[in-house]
Amino acid sequence: MISFQNVFFSYGAHDILRNVSFLIRDDDKIGLIGRNGAGKTTLFELIQGKLTPQDGIIQKQKNIKIGYLPQHLKLNDTTTLISETRKAFQEIINWHDKL
Repeated sequence: MISFQNVFFSYGAHDILRNVSFLIRDDDKIGLIGRNGAGKTTLFELIQGKLTPQDGIIQKQKNIKIGYLPQHLKLNDTTTLISETRKAFQEIINWHDKL
């Protein structure tokens, strides 16, 4: 479960999220769409704990696992896109290999 309660976040004078509240339950499947600059990446960084809201409360269930592939990957010239993408699923790949 992930819960946002009246979350506010801004970059300087530019408000990204204002009084955002929602609840994502364990069995929910969600998609997030919006124009560039709407705050999608900021929202995910708040969920991951990479950013801290300036106001409001974010609660996450203990032991929650969130899969996230960042918009801008840090790749080196020798890494393929598929190799980099597989890193996000390494735990599942390891389970598969053990089976």
